[in-house]
Parts: sequence; structure tokens; C-alpha cells
Amino acid sequence: MIRKLNLFRVIKKGSIRTNLTVVILYIILTMVLTFPLILHMDKYLDLGDPAFNTWVLAWDVHSLTTDPLNLFNTNIFYPLTKNTLAFSEHLIADMLVAFPVIIITHNPILAYNIILFLSFVLSGFGMFLLINYYIKDDYSAFLGGIVFAFCTIRFAHIGHLQLLTAQWMPFALLYLDKFLHKGDSKNLAILYVFYVLQILSCWYHAFYITITLGVYTLCIFMINKDLRRNLFQHSFQIKSILFLICTLAVVAPFAYPYIQVANEYGFTRTLDEVSFYSADVGEYLLTPINNLVYGMPSYPFPANWNFSEHSLFPGITVIMLSLYGIFLLMKLKLDGKNRLALINLSNKMQNIYISIALIAFILSLGYPLHFFGHILNIDLPYKYLFEYLPGFKSMRVPSRFGFIVMLSLSVLAAYGLNRFIESKPKIKKVAISFIFVLLIISESLYIPVFGGTMPVGREIPDVYQWLANESGDFAIVELPSELYSDSKYMYYSIYHWKKLVNGYSGFVPDTYSETMSTLMSFPSNESVGLLKMIGVKYVVIHTKNMDISQWNHTNAAIKDNPNEIRLRKNFGEDYVYEINHSYSNIALSNTRIYGTTGYYAYEDWLGIPTRWMRADGTINVLSAENRTANLSLQAQSFNRNRTLEISTGGAPAAQVAVPTSLINVNVPLQLAKGENTVRLHVPEGCERPCDIKELNSLDSRCLSVAVQNITVA
Repeated sequence: MIRKLNLFRVIKKGSIRTNLTVVILYIILTMVLTFPLILHMDKYLDLGDPAFNTWVLAWDVHSLTTDPLNLFNTNIFYPLTKNTLAFSEHLIADMLVAFPVIIITHNPILAYNIILFLSFVLSGFGMFLLINYYIKDDYSAFLGGIVFAFCTIRFAHIGHLQLLTAQWMPFALLYLDKFLHKGDSKNLAILYVFYVLQILSCWYHAFYITITLGVYTLCIFMINKDLRRNLFQHSFQIKSILFLICTLAVVAPFAYPYIQVANEYGFTRTLDEVSFYSADVGEYLLTPINNLVYGMPSYPFPANWNFSEHSLFPGITVIMLSLYGIFLLMKLKLDGKNRLALINLSNKMQNIYISIALIAFILSLGYPLHFFGHILNIDLPYKYLFEYLPGFKSMRVPSRFGFIVMLSLSVLAAYGLNRFIESKPKIKKVAISFIFVLLIISESLYIPVFGGTMPVGREIPDVYQWLANESGDFAIVELPSELYSDSKYMYYSIYHWKKLVNGYSGFVPDTYSETMSTLMSFPSNESVGLLKMIGVKYVVIHTKNMDISQWNHTNAAIKDNPNEIRLRKNFGEDYVYEINHSYSNIALSNTRIYGTTGYYAYEDWLGIPTRWMRADGTINVLSAENRTANLSLQAQSFNRNRTLEISTGGAPAAQVAVPTSLINVNVPLQLAKGENTVRLHVPEGCERPCDIKELNSLDSRCLSVAVQNITVA
């Protein structure tokens, strides 16, 4: 019966017990190396990305059990609720673990920490199975799993759950190799499961595993003439096509909202961001400051302020073992003289992983080349992938290719240990392997800093329990607002799921900071007017996060305006104020821009934020009343003169000729009370700079008109 469970099928006789022992050892190591997480799995949670990812998992479960068709339309960044989950990772694959945990325990923190914990165990076990498949040596395979599961880059990203869940990569490689050699449907189906799981765990890893599997397949066909013949076999071609179709069928529905967000909000990264997050060659010698061995020596490096993206040190032991498995240094007698010679001992499989490691290393350097603190104006391959490969512009951190470097080094280090112990008796194999495992762990030994705990269930603050019991689907805003407190408010929204003006994500709408800046002045006339325009019912003020003078000033101002604002509920240091939408005695700001779509990311033009538009764009405007307003902006056409057509409410407002230099545009608009969409259209369409030979440009964006200084008054 066990032999029929192919997903968990043993790789050699008697290996069920071996595999179970290995899993237990990885569990014990994870418990030790992430201590004290194991003692507080139900409540350990940092603000920022961990709190955000916990909210994502909880939202996934909530949406799929209540309204699955609106999975991507979350409760944050109100009033912009469309596709807000696509502002960052969706974590759908992780939700498969989170779902039963949350349904049974109602504890999203426990779900988050179980997924984090399992990412270490499964990364090690997957690598163990992959290496054992290659070299049939439990000791070397176990060490390779240690390298991949507990390497520096993983500990540096301890707060990035989406990156930690790279555990499906070695499983995918294992079954890819089996399929390429056997050509059977069974292994292809298992490959499909692990490949899709990795894609739906993290978009960064989706690209990384796709590139890795592609390079691996290419290398296999290059070195094996017999397997190349499969390319011309009808059955192999059909299976491969079906694999691609089935992958697209599952992935496309999850990818489409990201495409919409990129087009509507201009959520793309820039080469300046890529440069900032590119790995410096020297950063492969850098560890987090929490590393017990190398942390303090690494501390003076400028990159260590953001160590999670720049700590790439594989470890001396890993490097030496990898080299030992590849090269042999020996004396040879040449021309009558004894000379040292370096002989390459690597086999075909090692050469494949050397190739993958080198490609990943070069891609991790991003663009341009950063060499020990110096920026050299040298084009690197990442620049061309960024410009031409769809999806790459959503990623700003090339250094994360370090995960693939470590995957490759895990295999190469295992080959090195295997060569070192292959002719030794069992007792020596155990002793030597144990020593190398200790050395590798000591070099990557990191003391995780779990900043604190968060309440769950009935322990959450009373204000959120009260909100959960309030009927209706209304909007709230929580003050004061700042980066980490917004992630905390999102976490607590798990318990009430009301619409939340606050938000925290990988991408943030361009109007968010302006909106929150206005609301932080609450109860100013401008803030109350904005709250009324966007339909916010409650303002929740957490006085614990305010200094006394600020709270006294706010409280006095609220009391001076009892008709507009009334105290709805008080829970100690938390105050809930209700906005009276039926009373209007405040001179409201008549109009407000609250969102735009159809533009690329902001560029700095002489200190002025400027955005290129595609052929169509919109400006979303809130108006306090029916009125005539004036749209003012500056515009410049790309490459040749164009026409800018402006309309609102379906009625044409103006048609402006836009030259290739900046001009002022002023257009009267008829606005209705509430939400208005101003549409901008360029009938001549847009052009890609890379298609215009004279420009000699790699820019693949489709540009029509650049706009700046947009106001509606």
C-alpha cells in the first residue's frame, strides 16, 4: 500500500525509516535554531511584514469561505478596494495549511508560525530527497538539506514568509529529473503539483523556479544525447504542452489581478530601485548582525542597515566543501619539474548546478554592477530581463536570487562531503558528517528576534470586539497612522473585517500618504470633509500612541464640534468617534483626487513627480457637491505631437494638442456630488522607446503623454 503513494515513495529500500528519522532531525533543528518560537507558536508575531502576511492568510480563508469571487477585493486602503490583495503576495499555496488551522483554532498567528516552521523542515527534507536521488548517500544528503534549510539568506528573511516558503523547489527539481529520464505521466503530474505550489507561494520564487527548471532542462538535453531524442517524440511533446496549459489554467486567474493593478495604478519598479536592491559582490561575505559568528564583523558594512536583502554569505564550510567536490589539487611532474595542478573532478550533475549557481549569482547582482562598494557602469543580464521579460518589473530585489545560489551550493556541498567520506567506514562517516553539520550550523547560527506577541481571540482589545459586533459593512479609519501601526490595525481587522482606510503592502496607492496626512489632522475641517466624502463611519483613536499634548488638543477640538463628531464608545485608551453625515456645517474642501489609473510609476523631473500615461488614463475625483471645477496639469508628449482628449461623466470636456515639451493644461469640468471619473485619452496611441531605432533605448513601456502637477479645484 505504501508503495502506491508515489508522492512519498521511498527512494531506496528501507528508506521509510531513514526519511522519518531525517524529518524528525530537521524538526528538532528547527525548534532549536528558531527558539523560543516553539514555545509561543500561538502568539509570537512582529508588526510589519509578519503581521501583514498573517492578515493575508486570514483574508484568504475568510474570502474563500464567504465570497471567493472577491478574493482580491480586500478591506484595506478604502475607498480603493478593487484588487488590493494584488498590491502584494496572495499566499494562496500557504493558505492550504492555514485553512484548517484557522478554521479549527481561529488563531491566524498559529497558522502563520506553523507555515514558517514547516518551511525550514520541508526545505531540508526536500533537499535531502533530491541529493539522495543523485548520490545515494544519506549523510551527504542530510548535510545538503541543512545548508538549504538553515542558510544565512533564509534567516535574514525570517520576517518574509513568502520568501521562506521556497521548500517546493527541490521537490520540483527531483520530479523534473525523473520525468526527463522516464517520460512518464506520473512524475510529470507530481512535478506539476510542486511547481504550481511554488508559483502560488511567492511571485519572486515563481520566476526563480521557472528559470531554474528551464536551465536544468536545457543542461540535461545538452549533456544527454539519448534524452534529446525525446524532444521529437509525439508523446513527450503532448505531455509538455498539457503541462504548460494546465499550469497556465491554474496560475492565470491569480496572475490577472496583478496585471490589472500594474496597468491601472502603475505599480511597477524602476531601475533605480533595482540598483538599490542589487547585490554587491562583497555582500556574499555579509551576514545579518544577529549572526553569532560573523554578525559583528559584518556590522560596519553600509548594507547591514537593510541586512535582510543584503546578507548573502554562504559560509566558509559550504564553499570549501563545494570546491572540494569539484577540484582536486595534486602534484604533477611536468617538463621534469613537480608542479601543482588543479584538476576538475565534477560530474555532469555537478556541472548543471555550477551553471545554475553562476546564472543565479550574476542575476542577483542586478544592474549595474556593484563591486565592493563601487558602482561600475557595466550592463548585466538582469537589466534586459527587467526590460523585456513580462513580470520582472514587479520585482525590485535582484539579491533574492541568492536563494537559488544557496540551492545550488546545497547540492555541490553534498557532493563535496560525499567525496570526503565515500571510502571511509560507517563510524567515521557519521563522525565526519556530524562535524561538518556543526560547522555549517555554527556559521549560519542566527538568533531570531521575535519582537513581541499579539493577542488572539477574546484577548484582543475591547474596541475590536465591539466593532465585530457592530452590524453593517461600513468603513473606519484608525489613528494615529504610521507604517507599523497600520499593519497592526490590519491584523486586528481580522476580527471584524470592516472596511479600513489604513493599509500596509508591497505597493501603496499614490494617494494614500496624502489621504492619511489629511486624516492625521483630525478633527480639522479638511479631515472631517474627507471622511464624509469617502463615507467613513467611525474614527478610532488610540491615545496610547499619542503624546499627552497632542491628545489634549485633539480632544478639545472634537468637543468644540459636537454636531459633526460624537463620541460613540470609549474603551479605556481607545475612543470611537462617529461622523455625522447628515449634518454639514463645515466648509468642506470641494474636491479631492483619490486615485489614478493607467500611468507608470513616478519619475523625478527636476524635483517634480511625473508619470507617463499609456493611451488611456483616469483621474478619480471626489466632490462635495455638484459644481464646476478646473482641472489643471502640465503635459508633454512622447517623441511626437499628440492629442489629449479629456472627458467626465461620459461628456467631452476638452481636446488639447500636446507637443514634445511641457505645456500647461486647464480644463473646466462638470462634477457631480460624490465620485467622478475624469478620463484622459490619446487617440494616436502610445509608443515603446525600444521600438524607435534612433532612441537606442531598452525602455519597453508604451508611452503617450507625461503629466505632472495634477490638481482639481
